[in-house]
Amino acid sequence: MAETPANPRSVGDKLIYGAIPVFFAGAIICGMGILIMMRAKNDTSLLGGLLTISIGACFSFGAVLIGVRGAVMSALSHSMSNALSGLQEQQSEAVPLLRAIADRLLVSDAAKRIAYREKDLDALRKAISDDIAIGKFDAALALVQEMEKTYGYKAEADHFREEIIDAREAVVEREVQKGMEDIDKAIEAADWDRIATLANRLRRTFPEHGKCKNLPAYIKKRKEDHKAALEKDFLQAAERDDVTRAEQLLKELDKYLSPEEAEPFRETARAVFGKKRKNLGVQFKLAVDDKDWAQAIVVGEEIVQDFPNSKMAEEVRSMMDVLKERAKSQKTSAQN
Repeated sequence: MAETPANPRSVGDKLIYGAIPVFFAGAIICGMGILIMMRAKNDTSLLGGLLTISIGACFSFGAVLIGVRGAVMSALSHSMSNALSGLQEQQSEAVPLLRAIADRLLVSDAAKRIAYREKDLDALRKAISDDIAIGKFDAALALVQEMEKTYGYKAEADHFREEIIDAREAVVEREVQKGMEDIDKAIEAADWDRIATLANRLRRTFPEHGKCKNLPAYIKKRKEDHKAALEKDFLQAAERDDVTRAEQLLKELDKYLSPEEAEPFRETARAVFGKKRKNLGVQFKLAVDDKDWAQAIVVGEEIVQDFPNSKMAEEVRSMMDVLKERAKSQKTSAQN
């Protein structure tokens, strides 16, 4: 079992009370030394008296120090007791006060929530409206869920959800419409590679939209319409003997026609190319007759390129070296 520590106040009192007899004993010894010195008849007796006085003085001084220490310890003990007593009294008085303050703070927080409820709701409404305006629909839906869960405004939350759905659908419609316009422009330019890229992108972005689902059929129909228009224009150009236009249309139409589809146009195409070959032959002959060697070379190269296996092309090849030499001489003469 541990010892109970000594009371600081009792120890100080014991030191004071113990120092008193020691002090008086020292005083008595000092008195004896003085008496010895007064009766001394030689140096030895005189030294003995001085020694006795020194011993007595030491006893008295030590007793004073012990008494002072005891007094200090007693005073400190008294101050500590008073401080502890005062602290305990202050604590006993402060506990009820702190409890009252805590209760008031709790009531204050609850009051603040009630007082600022409408302001918080107004801020929440503004945040939802801002998110809708800039197209952050998922963020707006999360705030709507907070409005319903935290504040219990289910009807208003449902209204906001309808507004978000309508706004999202409007954005989707605008994007799809813009995508369809880009595709239509590419169809007008007959840029089918770009059309495929635009269509794939639009279908990936809005896979559930009706127009996107029907996009392959739409593009196929537009392509068939474009092919039909080319066929019609080609036949009309051939009918009016517009050989140049008919040839251009035939080259474009060749990209869309399968061998079976091209069969009905073969006779018309042969007639167009026959007329073109004939026209080129006439142009070549006129250039040679007019000794316009440069023009004859241009027309001759076109004949060789477009009708490489024809008899006309063979004749032009045999004349080309002579034509080039004459054109060179003609150019030199003109410069001189």
